[in-house]
Amino acid sequence: MMENIQKQHKADFVIDEKISKIAFGSCHKNKYANPTIWENLAKEAPEAFLWTGDAVYPPVRDIAPLDLLEHEYKQMHHNDTIGYKRFLESTNATVFGIYDDHDFGGNDRGHEMPDKQARARLFWKFLENNRTFPHDTRQGLYYSVQWKNAKVVFLDTRYHRQHHCIPSVAGKFPLGAGIACLTRWISAGLLNKFCT
Repeated sequence: MMENIQKQHKADFVIDEKISKIAFGSCHKNKYANPTIWENLAKEAPEAFLWTGDAVYPPVRDIAPLDLLEHEYKQMHHNDTIGYKRFLESTNATVFGIYDDHDFGGNDRGHEMPDKQARARLFWKFLENNRTFPHDTRQGLYYSVQWKNAKVVFLDTRYHRQHHCIPSVAGKFPLGAGIACLTRWISAGLLNKFCT
């Protein structure tokens, strides 16, 4: 059964070579950027770099407008003090990735987010991988990449995401993110039957 499923799914992007070193990154705030991290990562000479969410954090508490998201992405590519620009220039790493809530444009946001497809396009443009945006016929930024010896599937956990049973308090007051995490963990285990 599994063999049939694997044969049916053709990767969106096929890279006709083996890969031996992949680097991952997430949760990058431009205002706290440390170029040393990018310099050390470049020394490892990864063949691919995969963003796994929150490549940027727009400096707003509510929904980030598209132009602000675009500005944050441009800062990553053009501001020397961040370090990402030099990382890209000093490696041959192929860049892929997926957004999470903050680079989607708002803390814990999901299906209610305005301009979802435009946000997906902005993130795809940020990746600068010179590949055609694959999602004009899809709802969401999910896709897969296949090397000769590895396959990565990027799941879009934002585009269709419904609200949590217990609303987020992250960003409402100090330690809000920790309290939100704890209440969701408790609700998943103890209040499961009430949150369906």
